[in-house]
Amino acid sequence: MRTWLRSMFAVLAIGLPVLAFGGEAEAKGKGKAPLAAVTVDAKFNRFLVHPDGKIGAILLDNGVLVMVHPDAVRDTSLKAGDAIKVEAKVKTKGAGPLVYVRAKITKGTVVVVDDTAHQGKGKGKGKGKGNQGAMVDLSVSSKVSSMFVGPKGKVRGIILDDGTAAWAPHHQDLGTFSLKKGDAITVTGKGGNYALGRSLVIKTIKLPSGDVKTL
Repeated sequence: MRTWLRSMFAVLAIGLPVLAFGGEAEAKGKGKAPLAAVTVDAKFNRFLVHPDGKIGAILLDNGVLVMVHPDAVRDTSLKAGDAIKVEAKVKTKGAGPLVYVRAKITKGTVVVVDDTAHQGKGKGKGKGKGNQGAMVDLSVSSKVSSMFVGPKGKVRGIILDDGTAAWAPHHQDLGTFSLKKGDAITVTGKGGNYALGRSLVIKTIKLPSGDVKTL
């Protein structure tokens, strides 16, 4: 999978929730402060998938994003509103929302996610979970909920209100469109409607002004 789908980790304040995405983002580096550990009771919202259907993150009902390696997910039967316990490290920056990494998630006594052993391993080689297959043409109309930002500050993708993860093509920056939370847009591109969620790589985007941009 392309680098922009594997490693997106920055949290910037640009007027709406901005999130990171991908299981390889929490890399160690010399001189960096250790990440704070957290154990919280939470409620599951939805899985977020890549355009090929592999799981890349879990969205909690409070807006926190838990980044996971595709192979870290042991149970995909979680439903919206399910009570879970999250043990993780906190990765955040500035005024952005919380992002968790290195997560172990349990529902009751059942471990549904264990990403403690996957960070930095098997980069790009995970089989993942879900119904992967040939990507098809999609068109989705919804409102902007939050955005993904890459390591160089470029806006790489959008989470829509209906849960769709809409990704920019390689090297494209959606930040040039000055979108904000609540903006109604239509995106078209290649992706899929998978059992765990919908995702696509954007080909065209219809802005709130009615202008249609081709990426």
